[in-house]
Amino acid sequence: VALAGQDVAYRIVASNPGAADLAGVRVINLPPTQLANVEWTCVPEASTAACPSPASGNGPLQVEVDLPAGSHLSVDLVATVQGEDGVEVVNTAEIVAPANVDDPSSTNNRSSASVLIVPDGIFVSGFEQGSSAMLMNAAAETARSGVR
Repeated sequence: VALAGQDVAYRIVASNPGAADLAGVRVINLPPTQLANVEWTCVPEASTAACPSPASGNGPLQVEVDLPAGSHLSVDLVATVQGEDGVEVVNTAEIVAPANVDDPSSTNNRSSASVLIVPDGIFVSGFEQGSSAMLMNAAAETARSGVR
């Protein structure tokens, strides 16, 4: 869950569990309109494949990478949730194999995560004692500030 205006974080992991190296794999995340101020960054310390160039950007994620056999690439995406209370925001990432590659299982090339926008005050720290502290998303705050 998140409050409208709050940052949320996603970790996108593209992996090649196969025995053959793959060149030209596309990693794509086209965030829905309810996600604003989108920033993404490749996380080299959480990857075994080389980061793309550029290794970070704003807006939709659309990069081409090489995934050696048994490797993976991690990308953190941070965005601000916007919308009405009760709206479920669904973000989907996918990988697309190069045209010359026979993918034995394309059903595992797409993944989605959802966030429900909730009203301010329903999920606050210490709400049972009347605290006015806001819900904080530590992962989003850490990723937005660049701390890893």
